[in-house]
Amino acid sequence: MTEFFKKNFKYIFFAGLVCIPLFSHLGSVPIQLWDEARLNLNAYEMHLKKDFIVTYYGGEPDLWNTKPPFLIWCQALLMDVVGPNELAMRLPSAFAALLTCIALLIFSIRYLKNFWIGFIAAIILVTAPGYVSYHGTRTGDYDAMLTLFTTLSCLFYFAYSETRKNKYLYYFFLSLAFGVLTKSVAALFFAPAIVIFALMQKQVVQLLRNKHFYFGLGMFLFLTIGYYLIREMAAPGYLSAVFMNELGGRFLTVIENHKEDGWYFYDNFIRGRFSPWYLLLPLGFLTGFWSTDEKIQRVTKYFGILTVIYFVVITFSKTKLEWYDLPLYPMISFITALFVHWIFELLGKMEVVNKSIRYNFLPFAFLFLILLNPYRAILDKVYLPKFEKGSSEENFYELGYYIRDALRGKHDLKDYEILQEDLNTHLRVYVEIMNSNGQNIKFIQSKEILPNTLVVVQNQRLKDYLRNNFNIEELEATGRVVKYKVNEAISNKN
Repeated sequence: MTEFFKKNFKYIFFAGLVCIPLFSHLGSVPIQLWDEARLNLNAYEMHLKKDFIVTYYGGEPDLWNTKPPFLIWCQALLMDVVGPNELAMRLPSAFAALLTCIALLIFSIRYLKNFWIGFIAAIILVTAPGYVSYHGTRTGDYDAMLTLFTTLSCLFYFAYSETRKNKYLYYFFLSLAFGVLTKSVAALFFAPAIVIFALMQKQVVQLLRNKHFYFGLGMFLFLTIGYYLIREMAAPGYLSAVFMNELGGRFLTVIENHKEDGWYFYDNFIRGRFSPWYLLLPLGFLTGFWSTDEKIQRVTKYFGILTVIYFVVITFSKTKLEWYDLPLYPMISFITALFVHWIFELLGKMEVVNKSIRYNFLPFAFLFLILLNPYRAILDKVYLPKFEKGSSEENFYELGYYIRDALRGKHDLKDYEILQEDLNTHLRVYVEIMNSNGQNIKFIQSKEILPNTLVVVQNQRLKDYLRNNFNIEELEATGRVVKYKVNEAISNKN
């Protein structure tokens, strides 16, 4: 055991450093308001219905969220193991991020014969706020899983380009297929860059003459188009919704008012999503292009093309959301790691002045110092979210904690009505689970309140509405969440 530990210490150390930001307190925060909540409902209904073809929302086929269900399959299956909770929703994203880090490490070891570049790249990746964030690695949303498959597809194509081994061509198409089955057309955003790279490498003619290219393409089309056709047959209208939501929608028109200027992704990038590493990224490109190692030069060229073209593609999208840049992070983390590793190597070659010192610790001291603050910052971020006092996010989370605690038996909400006029998707799974156990809990709006009812409310405006319109009796208060018994209407007293 001791020998195994000594032999594999650096790999164990790598796994520990990567896993802590990805998995720590993963289930501590309730289901969040945005897409995670809707996917939670999709997965929960799939878990109950055992229908793995059609995704449902409110008992009906979901024609708003039209993305294929690979992630939802994972979440629904995990609900059978760990229950319908936050962990089941988020573990697929966290595991996908871990596999992405492992992929970078393996690529570095096998192609560059260098453990430390892959190690540094993975640590940079898991300390990038835009990657370890909402819609990222710690939430039950598509983008971390998508990033895994786009990263694999890009790496496999590069492996094929370098070796001409047809197995990598099949791996490329298989990864691409799973990317499409995760988040539809978004998995193809790197395709223009790969085509450009193939043209620059003068590989296009060779590819078109390779029968395995067509076999791989056929496999890709069979898996992706096959699902879309099966889903359409199971719930007609799906293909039309896909075209409106995914193809002709988000890219060509502004969806849900998500309109931003052309510098949107660049501004987000330098303002914090890749902070502080964006400062070193240009130096990483310079290090790669000026390297005496031809393999590093080729990797830098390839990742550079991927980065620039992908940036252009998402910039031209009419609908812009900040997490669209997530698939870029493994590539730019690897490029940034080239500069950090160059300094690491330079320090390793320095002579130790004191000859009694057996090892040169300078390179590891450098690594420790440059990684320490970003690592501490990301840990501080993932342990518990911090919100501005009184903000809508804080309000949503406070009620979310309360409803989740009710599911766990800490509060009795049987026969209560939840007064919530904002979006309540993040609370619905908890309520549906409790109702399946006979709790009889409802969501209502202020205009629907009737005398002689029990309500729970968090919003101050709604509390004031109750006081102004009804005789009410406060039963219990937990923070700003209050349970009331609503008696007769004030207007009916006289």
